Amino acid sequence: MRILLATVAAGALMAAAAPAFAQNEGKGVELSTYGYFKGYVVYNSQDEAAGTTDERNVDIIRDTELHFAGSMVLDNGLTVGADIGAAADLGDTFDIQDSYVYFSGDWGRVNFGATDGAAYLLQVSAPSADANYDGMDQYYTPFNYAITGNATLPNLEFDYDQDATTPSDKLTYITPVWEGFQAAVSYTPELRTSSRALNGVDDDESSTSEYGDGWDLAARYARAMDGWDFTLGAGYTHAAVETDSATNDDREQWNAGLDVNVGAFGVGLVYTDDNKGAENNDQTQWVLGVDYTVGDYVLGASYLDQNNEVTSTTEIDTNRYTAGVTYKYGPGIDFRGVVSHIEHDVDAGTDIDGTAVMLGTSISF
Repeated sequence: MRILLATVAAGALMAAAAPAFAQNEGKGVELSTYGYFKGYVVYNSQDEAAGTTDERNVDIIRDTELHFAGSMVLDNGLTVGADIGAAADLGDTFDIQDSYVYFSGDWGRVNFGATDGAAYLLQVSAPSADANYDGMDQYYTPFNYAITGNATLPNLEFDYDQDATTPSDKLTYITPVWEGFQAAVSYTPELRTSSRALNGVDDDESSTSEYGDGWDLAARYARAMDGWDFTLGAGYTHAAVETDSATNDDREQWNAGLDVNVGAFGVGLVYTDDNKGAENNDQTQWVLGVDYTVGDYVLGASYLDQNNEVTSTTEIDTNRYTAGVTYKYGPGIDFRGVVSHIEHDVDAGTDIDGTAVMLGTSISF
C-alpha cells in the first residue's frame, strides 16, 4: 500500500505539473515570514516533594515560532508551496519544527516532508478556556513537574493532539471536501527527528525503541444548518516497532471528536487513546469544552480526565478544570486570562495538585 500511495501521488503531480514547468522556469516560490508570540505572566501554587526547591510563584512563560512560507499557482492551476518553521525563543537555537512542500489542486493536496500527519490535520478539537493551554496543542504550562518527586509526571502530556508520527518525514494525501466529508492518509517510513540526505537510507530493526512504517488515517464530516453547525471526526495511527521485545509494542493512537455550535454557544467532546508503544502503558482521556462569544470576548471552560497506566501496577489519574476569557483587540492580537486547577492521583499514595492564574497575550505576525 505504501508503494501504491507514493506512486499515485507522484504520478498525479507529474501529470498535473508537466505542462507548466517550462512556462514558470526560473521564477520559483517566493517566501515570506509569519509566526506568533505567546507570552504570559503566571502565578502558580503547587505541591512539591519534601526537601526540594520550592516553585517560583510568579514567573514569565512564553513560546515564539517563526515560519518562512510561500506558494505559487502554475499556469495549469497546480498550486506549489513550502513551509519551514523554527522555534524562536531564547535558548531554542532556532530548532526547525516543520520543513515541507505541498502540491494542491481540484484533486486534493499532497504534503511532502517533515510536518503533521493526517490524524492531526483532520482532528476535531473542543472549545477551550485558552487554546494555548487547554486546547488540542499545549504551548505552555505553569506547573513544574520536576520538583514533584514523581519521575513519571514530567514525561506525560496534557494536551490531546494525535502526533505520534510528527515531525518525521512523511507523505500525506488529503482529499477535497465532498458534501462536507474529507479524508486523509499519511505514510512515514521512519519515526525520527532528523532528515537524511548524504547519509543514505535509514537502517532497519536497529532498536527496540525505534519505529518505522507509520500510518495515519483520518476522516471528518462537517455540516452547517440554519443557526447551528457541527463537525465530527476520527483518526487512527499505527507505527510498527522495528525490533520486538517483552516491553515494547507497536505504537497505536486513535481519537474521536464532536464539536457543535449553536449561535454564539459552542460545546465539544474529544476522546483519545494511546498505548505509547509499550506494554501496560496505555493513556486514555476525555476532554469536554464549552465557550460563548460576546462581541470581541470569548468565555470558555474545559474539563480534562486522563488515565495513565504507567506500569502493570501503577496508574496516574489526572483531572484538570480550567476557565478563562479571551479579548480580541485587533486582527491576530488578543489578551487572555486563565485560571486552572489540576489534580494528579498516583496509585503509590501520592496526590499532587496545583492551581495557577495566567494573564497574557497572543500575537500573530
